[in-house]
Amino acid sequence: MRHSNSIQLPDSMQTSGIPSSMEEGTQSRKMTRCISTTYSTGTGTTSTGKKRGRCTKKTVSFDESVRVRRTLTLDEYTEEETCAAWFGQDEFDLIRRKISMLVRKVEREGLKLGHDKKYCIRGLESLFSKGSERKSETRRKVARVVFFEQEKQRLADCVDEEAIAAACMKISAKSRSLAFNLGGEDRKEANKIYKNNF
Repeated sequence: MRHSNSIQLPDSMQTSGIPSSMEEGTQSRKMTRCISTTYSTGTGTTSTGKKRGRCTKKTVSFDESVRVRRTLTLDEYTEEETCAAWFGQDEFDLIRRKISMLVRKVEREGLKLGHDKKYCIRGLESLFSKGSERKSETRRKVARVVFFEQEKQRLADCVDEEAIAAACMKISAKSRSLAFNLGGEDRKEANKIYKNNF
């Protein structure tokens, strides 16, 4: 694997991170050039001597015009601010209890609350009986195809991560399509709320 990195920042940012003259809030600053990282993986062998699969190339780049928002670092947080930034164990327990109560109530009584209102269960679908069974079955199928592909590659004395990924994607295609459709419905609903309120 070959790694090629190129990073060049303005002199004022190379020595001190963010210029001291920068005021609080959002600022724009031109960078002398893009920051880019390229990873190239060619065919060959791994460190264990096994043959590698197909060639992949990925590139990450950033715009020359960047916006910087100054904020506190973790070391600058007070103890109270740190505690306020994270959920505590008691809060996690309360969230779990409320979710469990909601799931039981919806499975027993349905989604409708009356007056054309419904419970919101977005993100909780896999906690209901049917969703849980479907998720467990998908996981079992994915595990089977991964183990099968790994064994096939072991016998062929090669390593092909993309073949493993492709096998997983065939099994998870239905779940991926369902998630995409749900996301589309959420987007439509969000757009309606935005138009009605702004």
